[in-house]
Amino acid sequence: MGEDLLVTIANESTLKAWGKTEDVIGKPFHEVLPELEGQPFRQLLLDVYHTGIGHSFTDKRADIIVEGILQTFYFTFSYQPFRDDDGTLKGVFCIANDVTELVLAKAKLAASEESARLAIAAAHLGSFDNNLLSGEMFWDARCRELFDIRDQHRISYNGDFLPGLHPDDRERIDDHIRKFSFINKISDGDYNVEYRAIGAGDGKTRWVRSKGKVFFDQKNNPVRFIGIVIDITDVKQADEQAALLTAIINYSYDAIISMNLDGIVESWNEAADRIFGFSSEEMIGQSIYKIIPQRGHQEEQHILSRLKKGEQVEHYETKRQTKDLKQLDVSSTISPILDKQGNIVGLSKIARDITDQKNGRKTKKRFYYYSQS
Repeated sequence: MGEDLLVTIANESTLKAWGKTEDVIGKPFHEVLPELEGQPFRQLLLDVYHTGIGHSFTDKRADIIVEGILQTFYFTFSYQPFRDDDGTLKGVFCIANDVTELVLAKAKLAASEESARLAIAAAHLGSFDNNLLSGEMFWDARCRELFDIRDQHRISYNGDFLPGLHPDDRERIDDHIRKFSFINKISDGDYNVEYRAIGAGDGKTRWVRSKGKVFFDQKNNPVRFIGIVIDITDVKQADEQAALLTAIINYSYDAIISMNLDGIVESWNEAADRIFGFSSEEMIGQSIYKIIPQRGHQEEQHILSRLKKGEQVEHYETKRQTKDLKQLDVSSTISPILDKQGNIVGLSKIARDITDQKNGRKTKKRFYYYSQS
């Protein structure tokens, strides 16, 4: 009330918010809350008192001393002019609601969403948000990039997403969304698929992995569909190359073996099984010396030591033995396996059984000797 803004009424909630007791009644506002000096509240009260025009504010910060500690609170409040019966302006009537927890929760959520956006950007992920009630569909810049949509037209499911899928994937993905993800009792709203996207502008095929969640109303009708997308083209191509390489290794006529620097076998193809008689289960984790005759151990140790130093070992012929201890003549090539930094991390060996060829050459020599005699 009045120019000094004397506190004449303060209910229990107000006193609690101020950290005060009823002895503040009758005291000027600036004496009750001296810590508000420099904050806008006293001036706002005076403006209402002088002009008779009320004001309302949302989520306004106030730093107040409560229990001896200066603390930050947030209030949504209204300052309205207070008049007596003849209309004379007497003071200001204040109603405030402490919304501190709500404001802090919103700030925490905003921080969490920003962290998620940063994480999505850092991982080169795209994001989408489809309001199934309004039909509005939002794609971020990365999502548009994966479908090579270069303008900023409004995205739609039937106009952009479905036409942007590879023809061989289109029906499968549409059925998965409509007949699985959009049916709560079947999918619980889960969405996790891989498909090929055809760039609207460049016509380029990109492999995409998409994960998301469908939200439902109380009647289990889908109302919102959100998720992320990531380009997995390189992974798919690497998988295809690895599959091709695996097929070449498995169906090779030659034994192809990899081992670590200590000579422990790490891979063993079908040809090695056929030539040496040991299965991959019998050899992986075992020493390569298992197929090397005793007199060949020193030779192998010498070759391994050279390879560890980074030296190249050219093609050479040597002896190996089978599971039943049969001696074989083999033509062998051994190469270092390098990591991305160029460090030697293992060895790759290719061996071909040339026993028959060697025996053939010996037979020819004997035949030539006898024909000359």
